[in-house]
Amino acid sequence: MNRRNIFLTCLSLALVLALTGLTRLAAAAEVPLDKVKRIPPPGVKVPPADREELEAGVAELAKQIEVLRHAAVPSDLIPDVQIFYNAVHYALKYDEFFNTNDIAKAKVLVNEGLHRANELRDGEPSWPKMAGWSSAGMCQKSMDPCSHTGW
Repeated sequence: MNRRNIFLTCLSLALVLALTGLTRLAAAAEVPLDKVKRIPPPGVKVPPADREELEAGVAELAKQIEVLRHAAVPSDLIPDVQIFYNAVHYALKYDEFFNTNDIAKAKVLVNEGLHRANELRDGEPSWPKMAGWSSAGMCQKSMDPCSHTGW
């Protein structure tokens, strides 16, 4: 390549990068974050007593999960407990209870998560032996479901 071609290539690349940066800045400045339409829209308001109960349950479940991470338990079963924490934690965090019935369902999820944490801590998890459908977590390091024998 001669000098002219190298110069034109570098100039073209610089122009593309500059335009890309300007386009990104313009797009970011176009709509303020408080004006962005939230998807999904906020859900129903969780009554304070229910919110406190759910937050306490989620906090306890988080503690149990942390204990399991340091215990001598099969690590591939911990996501099967974590899934219940995530379901309720993120629904609370992002106001994603879309029906008042969801609040009662969240309480059931917290209880199931605590039940599974206790079973796993005691070394007798029942859900891997269940026939049919069962809630299973995903391994964070890969996007594949954690494998369980007997499913």
